[in-house]
Amino acid sequence: GETGNTEGLARSVQIDAVTSRLPSTGDGSTATFSESGIVANSQWETAAYGAWSLDASARAGGSDNIQSGQGQGGVITLRQRGMPFDGNWQADNTLGDLNAPDIGLARIQSRFFLPTGPMQGFATEWRGPSDLQIVAGGGVPGLYDGIMVQDFHTLDGSTATAGAQWSPASHWTVGGQLIEAHDVNPSIGTAFVEAPLLSSTTGLVSAAWQDQAERIQMNLLDGDVSGKANGVGGWVDGSITQGRVTQNAGLFRIDPNVTWGNQLISSDMQGGYYRLNYQSRQWLADAGIDEVRTVSG
Repeated sequence: GETGNTEGLARSVQIDAVTSRLPSTGDGSTATFSESGIVANSQWETAAYGAWSLDASARAGGSDNIQSGQGQGGVITLRQRGMPFDGNWQADNTLGDLNAPDIGLARIQSRFFLPTGPMQGFATEWRGPSDLQIVAGGGVPGLYDGIMVQDFHTLDGSTATAGAQWSPASHWTVGGQLIEAHDVNPSIGTAFVEAPLLSSTTGLVSAAWQDQAERIQMNLLDGDVSGKANGVGGWVDGSITQGRVTQNAGLFRIDPNVTWGNQLISSDMQGGYYRLNYQSRQWLADAGIDEVRTVSG
């Protein structure tokens, strides 16, 4: 007989019961990590409200993670993607335990990475005409924990971000983003000595030019961390693709004490790099060289 209803839009539900025990085999180590709980994932499509998903976990027992301490006992995240609106607009929204959003230009980085830090809160992204993109989000920063059964541990304080980008002319995309963190405790749940609360404000301005296989992007950061102002960073990345070969090169200079929200980034460095990549169906080869020196000496 019939075992399921296949009518309507795509949908799925998966629930797993998990128990694990991971003994350490390192020299002189006697620690054993264990965890048990439930992991649930659900996805469903809608005709007028886009695609939705709900991811959740709940710990039923196990070892406390030595690095992160006792968390909240699980995670829960509700996501919505591609909700259509008039005027050729679409929206994505996320609520719960998530990663802070970045504009598209901040995601396309050849040498430096602006991290999408974990937080407990909300995030939204809107996409419209002329490649217009608007992102915003806020909440309490934290850390993900666990291996099979995820957990989340907040770091107190707050974080918030907002940014936008658009294409004012053919081949060009420009954008900017501001991110703040206030009274974040980076030492919660760690084995390190208690550190002072961290507050920071950082702004990003970015512009990119692209024409088929050629691209160049310029980025400028400016911010302050816990009263240390005028932390400036800038880098330029360029790439050329010719058949199976891609070449990347760039120059960079980033002052000490530059962060992205409550997340550390590569700082106190200046120099340049070159990379050569070859890719076919059977082979992948990379070669590169970096010249890196400190700004502070």
